[in-house]
Amino acid sequence: MSDTSIRDNRRYPRVLREDSLSLTPIDPTRGSLASTPAIYSSTVDISVGGMQVHITDPLPIRQQVDIWIVMADDLGTYHLKGRINRIVELDDPDEPEGFLAGIELLDDSPDMRTWRELF
Repeated sequence: MSDTSIRDNRRYPRVLREDSLSLTPIDPTRGSLASTPAIYSSTVDISVGGMQVHITDPLPIRQQVDIWIVMADDLGTYHLKGRINRIVELDDPDEPEGFLAGIELLDDSPDMRTWRELF
């Protein structure tokens, strides 16, 4: 799938931003945070309904994650929940190794209302 077709399938316009965040998988059987350590990462782009993040190890498709994102430029810290919808392995030798994870934000995220106000 080409990069153009990925953009064409997006519901919301993306904003290229590099902001710090942590992802913690949610245990699907209990609905609470998994007992795994948080994954510290950064965004590649964001939108009202999702984000693309760089991670070093892949997460399963459909994995729900708890997200804390610290926005640069004093735009605040947001507590969100999301679902991994896409994983792409990075294979460009000039770029850092790892994966791009496409995350759909869930409507029941604690800070979803204020997140939407950013856009």
